Amino acid sequence: GIHIGYGGCLTVDNLHDELRRIAATVDDPRRPVWVDLEAGLRSQGPGKHDEFDLGKVWACIRIIFDLGLPRPRPSYAAR
Repeated sequence: GIHIGYGGCLTVDNLHDELRRIAATVDDPRRPVWVDLEAGLRSQGPGKHDEFDLGKVWACIRIIFDLGLPRPRPSYAAR
C-alpha cells in the first residue's frame, strides 16, 4: 500500500495539533503514518551546536500517547 507521512516544521510546540490534523485526514486507524521530527528534536544553546535533545524526544512521546490515537498493529513490511 501507499505509506503516508508528514515532514517539515514539526516541533514539540505544534505536534499535538498537527497529529490531530493528520489523523483526521488519513481517517483510517489501520493505516500507519510516519512523521519526521528530526529537526524539531534539536536544540542549540551557548557552547552547543545543534544537539539532539532527549527532553524534546520524551515530550513528543508523551504527546503521542496522551492523544490516544489508534495505533495500528505492526506489519511485516514495517519490520
